[in-house]
Amino acid sequence: MRVYLVMSTYLFMEAAQKFNCENALISYNSFRCSKDKRNYYDILSGGEKKTELDNRTKGYLKKFKNVMVDSGAFSYMSGAETNIKKKDIDKFVENYGRWLRDNKGYYDYFEEMDLDFYSRWM
Repeated sequence: MRVYLVMSTYLFMEAAQKFNCENALISYNSFRCSKDKRNYYDILSGGEKKTELDNRTKGYLKKFKNVMVDSGAFSYMSGAETNIKKKDIDKFVENYGRWLRDNKGYYDYFEEMDLDFYSRWM
């Protein structure tokens, strides 16, 4: 059995590495504001947004043996404070998939979108 330590800031990552933690769990919700890596031509021509982690985060994540990404959707669905609106959940899901694609070299596992539409919106 593997135990993953939740990493939400650089401070957590530094401390975890200092104490030889091998497994990191990061939330897409915490790292989803990654920089858009499109060039000007791609932006002006309507090219799809590319959301890559910054180099500092990439460096930290490469030092862990296993990195798992959680979508953060359960926090949203359970009413936790987020800046995501109900009408934007489709966009959230699409962006999560895009973020996973753009950063696939920096995680080993990812969690599915654990959404409960019936109880929340019915």
